[in-house]
Amino acid sequence: MKIVIVSDNHGQELTLKRIFDHYAGRDVTFVHTGDSEFPYKDERLSHCIRVTGNCDYDPEYPRSEVFTLEGINFFVAHGHFEYVNTGREYLANAAKEMGARVAFYGHTHKLNAENVNGVLCINSGSTNYPRGSYEGTSSYAVLDILSKDKLRLTYYTTKHEVLDGLVLDYTWSDEGGYTLDS
Repeated sequence: MKIVIVSDNHGQELTLKRIFDHYAGRDVTFVHTGDSEFPYKDERLSHCIRVTGNCDYDPEYPRSEVFTLEGINFFVAHGHFEYVNTGREYLANAAKEMGARVAFYGHTHKLNAENVNGVLCINSGSTNYPRGSYEGTSSYAVLDILSKDKLRLTYYTTKHEVLDGLVLDYTWSDEGGYTLDS
């Protein structure tokens, strides 16, 4: 099972369409972590698990979502309510409160993956306006669920090329959550 994570396209629809078309017909779950700037019921996002961002003004958007795949609970938030610009602790705590092992977020426009207090926090970057170390390289992420205890996170450019060899394998432990394999 694959989860395709996108974020922060800020009204730009062409890049999203290319990503969605690339995975059409495959067994994937799409997650948009906010700042699409589309109405909640817009058909371009109707197949996505989606949440509100600080630039999404449609009140129908939920603040966060939780979903389960392959026995793993996932938490989705944009991150502005969880203060992700200053750290991921609030995000990790919110995920834990909802019983989630993995949290997807956006807002910073910076791709990132880190284990915070036993929760794997993943930011796919931005499909159109990237910042940080990969400024100038728009990105999205794909999380492959290999088993309940094994995940593979791959970052892609919006041209569907693996970004800088960023293919990261994680293994679950009861003590530390999903941790990066060495």
